[in-house]
Amino acid sequence: MLVQKKKIAFVLFSDPMIYPPTMNAAAILAEHGYEVDIFGVHYRTGDQIAPAPGVTIKYLGNLRKGIHFRIDFVKFCAQVIFAARAAQYSWIFSYNMTGVLPGYLAAQLSGARWLYHNHDMTPVSKKFGFYPFLKWVEKWTAKRADLVVFPQKERADLFRKVAGLAIPPLVVGNGPRRSWTVGAELDHEIVEFRNRCEQVVVYQGGLNWMRGLRRVIESMPHWEVPAGLLLVGGAELQPTFPNDALALARSIGVESRILIKSTIPYLDLPSFTMACDIGLGVMATIDDDPCLNILYLAGASNKLAEYMACGLPVVVPVSEAYRRYIEDHGVGLLVDNSSPQALAAGLNLLLKDASLREAIASRAKEHFASALSYESQFQPVLDAVLSR
Repeated sequence: MLVQKKKIAFVLFSDPMIYPPTMNAAAILAEHGYEVDIFGVHYRTGDQIAPAPGVTIKYLGNLRKGIHFRIDFVKFCAQVIFAARAAQYSWIFSYNMTGVLPGYLAAQLSGARWLYHNHDMTPVSKKFGFYPFLKWVEKWTAKRADLVVFPQKERADLFRKVAGLAIPPLVVGNGPRRSWTVGAELDHEIVEFRNRCEQVVVYQGGLNWMRGLRRVIESMPHWEVPAGLLLVGGAELQPTFPNDALALARSIGVESRILIKSTIPYLDLPSFTMACDIGLGVMATIDDDPCLNILYLAGASNKLAEYMACGLPVVVPVSEAYRRYIEDHGVGLLVDNSSPQALAAGLNLLLKDASLREAIASRAKEHFASALSYESQFQPVLDAVLSR
């Protein structure tokens, strides 16, 4: 007798290529016998992550702006609901605030269990309108979810308070899978850059001044080792950033020590990261960016896990969240980022001491494999899904 596989739907009103953790979660569920459909919309990401066997990506249109965004959102909700009623999913996972309404309605109307997974807290300042409505829906529906998931404890605790959740959300970090670095060959351009500069400090993430990068560049004349700085990421929020950053570097005499690369495909990142020596977190302060995602673990924690997966010691700003995440495990250093000179003083501890770098790098790689890989982080969700 042929046993039909259980099905799970992922719902995100964005492109799955933007969210590697979503693709990782789908792959793990597929490895445990589930068929996973990911409902999303096309967006030019410059990336391509092939879905694992048993995972199907179903694009329901393109991501557009303005009034088209709202019209397309309504259409997306309807399409997801109809698809869910026909497919008989056992679980529906909603990703981020815009995935809540279509996923929740689809689960309610099809009898599926519902999980809400938030990657980034979306600040909404207005009281009325489209986004305030979605924010209200997010908090109202989260109380009715079978599971709520956040990438960091700090964000989970904040959301639990504002949404009035009786049960704390699960915490699932956004790190890569253990196999992410397997077979990676060092990028020749970065190797040559490192040979020229002796060491390379890498920052990966959004390229704009709100991420504290002006302070990072201005710290370079104070580095006691003439190391290079590799900046990797998209500059969509500030298209002039690459030229502006190079102009700043030129004005303080460090232009030859900076290399800027646009967004690199997720699966290719290890080839670049593994060729570097130190991984730099988001060095923003509240003055740079008051965004909640900066205040709570300063942005992309996935990048910190990626650094560790590649065997890099991590340098992050001083904060209690980072103390628990980084310092308590001996996988990096917390530095004062209030000024270029203070930031340089912290970086110099690693730049000047190869044995310290190597010791921290070894602990970082071990800690990633044992605790921060997506397999480890996703296990509580997998256990909950398998038990129901």
